Order: sequence, then C-alpha cells, then structure tokens
Amino acid sequence: MVELKNSFTMLVGLPGSGKSTIANNLKTTNTVIVSSDEIRKELFGDESIQKDPDTVFNLMLKRTIDNLNNGIDVIYDATNLNRKKRINLLKELNKRVKNEFVKSVFVIYASVNECLRRNSERSRTVPDYVIDRLLKTFDIPIYGEGWDKVDLIYSEEPVVHFTEALDYYGNDIPHDNSHHKVSIKSHMELARDCFESCFDETKYPRYLKFAILFHDIGKAYCKTFINYKGDMVDEAHYYQHANVGSYFALGLDFTYPFNEYDGKNKFVISEEDKYKLAILIAFHMRPLEAWQQSSYTIKKDKELLGEELFNYLLIVNQCDIKSEEKQFVENLFNYSEECKKVK
Repeated sequence: MVELKNSFTMLVGLPGSGKSTIANNLKTTNTVIVSSDEIRKELFGDESIQKDPDTVFNLMLKRTIDNLNNGIDVIYDATNLNRKKRINLLKELNKRVKNEFVKSVFVIYASVNECLRRNSERSRTVPDYVIDRLLKTFDIPIYGEGWDKVDLIYSEEPVVHFTEALDYYGNDIPHDNSHHKVSIKSHMELARDCFESCFDETKYPRYLKFAILFHDIGKAYCKTFINYKGDMVDEAHYYQHANVGSYFALGLDFTYPFNEYDGKNKFVISEEDKYKLAILIAFHMRPLEAWQQSSYTIKKDKELLGEELFNYLLIVNQCDIKSEEKQFVENLFNYSEECKKVK
C-alpha cells in the first residue's frame, strides 16, 4: 500500500482577496486551518490588533509542525507576501516535521479595487493605505523557494484584457525621470520593438515578448515625487513598481478578442506562461540594482529562477536598456562580465 503524504498549503494574497473563503473551500475532514487572524483574536480578543507579530507567527509555526507531525494537513492562512519569510518557514518545516509532506502555495488573486471594495464591507476593515503598502511588498511565489506546487486561484476573474492593459493602468504619462526620454507606455512599447528587431521571435516563447511589453506596468501606480528619505524632489521615483507590476500581470485576460474563433476561449498565452511572465516582471529590476552589487546575488537569483527564466530575464534587461537608444544595435547586447561568470 502506498503511504499518502500529508500536505502543507500556504495561501498568499492581499487583505480582501478571498483567502479565508478559499481556505474553507479547500478544507477536508483531515485539515486544520492555521490562521493569523484567528490567532490574533485568540490572543488579543480582536483579530485587527496587529501587535506582537513574533508571538503570532511563532504560534502558527508550532501548530503547523504539531499538526503535520500528527498526520493532519495544514492550510496556512496569512498574507504571506514576503519571499524570505516563506523560504525560512519552509526550512523550519523541513527540519522539524518528521514525515514527508507535500508543500503547495496558492496565490489568491482579486484586483486591488475588488480587495478595497470587499474590505470596505467588512465589520473589521484594514486601512486602504495598508493594502497599498502590502501590494508594494508582493513577492510572487516561485518553485525555487522550495514548493512542490505553485498555483493561482481567482476569487475574481481577470477584468483587464491584455490589449487594453497599458492604458488601463494609466501608463501613458511622462516618466519625469532623467533615465527616460519618453512616456512610460512608449518606453514599454519601444522595449517590445527592440525585442522584435534584435531577436528571432520564433525561437522564444510568446510570453517573453509580453513580459517585455508589460515590464513597467506597475510604474504609474507607484509614481511619486517623494524620495526614500521622505523629501519632496523634482524627479519622479517608482519604488517597488516591479512588485506591483507582477501582481497586475496576474490579473490580465489573455484570451483572443471574442469575435475571433467563434467566441471560444482561445488563449494567446497559457495560464502557466502568464505566471512566468509575472515572474519576469517581478525580477526585471534585479539586473539594474541588486546584480550590480554582487555576483553572489546573480548566482542566487539563477538558482531561484532556474535556467530558462534566468536567461529570459537577461533578454528583458537587454531590451529595457536598449529601448530608448536612438538606434537599436544589430548585434545582441553583450552580457555583463558578472553574468558571464555565472555557471
């Protein structure tokens, strides 16, 4: 007889995205839901009280380990937006759970507007600025974190068709930044044109071109003239726009226009490829920022992303850099010496 493994399922999502509803839908007779909100209510009498997070999450960890060791499946219900915390949690579980278990993560998606609407109708509301802050910290889950399964669950169906996305998210506005000469929308379109001019599209999956086209889709949402010190400045900044852009990308509708294919749902790219597209958007600033600091960071990102996505990320970076030059280069952009060292 084959021994069935227990399961650990983490839910990732913004407040109001529908995590708790999904958790109850996923629950079986052999499942315990370990919820940060329920533990706060238990400890402090009110789930909205955010004090002493270490106590809350240490208790969540203990209950998760105890249940898994007793053969009970666990659904771990919190926002879980931070990659480092997810990785550290999995490491602890791998060390302290005696039995083998399947590790799954489900991203629960609803548009930001829908999350805000649902939140406003709750008896216990989260301030809108908190949802905004959490959105900007969204780290899309990746298999390289240690998951056996990564999946996307919609509690609201995508409402933004990919053909309208650049305008829907307000990107036809000036950059107001010395690094760019054109609007945000034009920059993204030029990056796509660079890909079409410098690469043979037939050799690459279709999602790569869309990742390049939408790489800065979160910029308009994040645009600010306040720098990291809190001072008003003349040049616009776009802190955490890659996090926001990857979340927006998850909500894009990639079906063909309805009047094509007799109304059948034919997809320009698959759900799996949309997920990869969102990862590339999430990481597209890494070569411009973190990779400049250390070759070790490049190596760790390659391990996290895997060979395919890492190599495609380099192409996104090339098109991003070259997009606003007066003339596209005929030869492929040379990889940096640091990238060449990555084995």
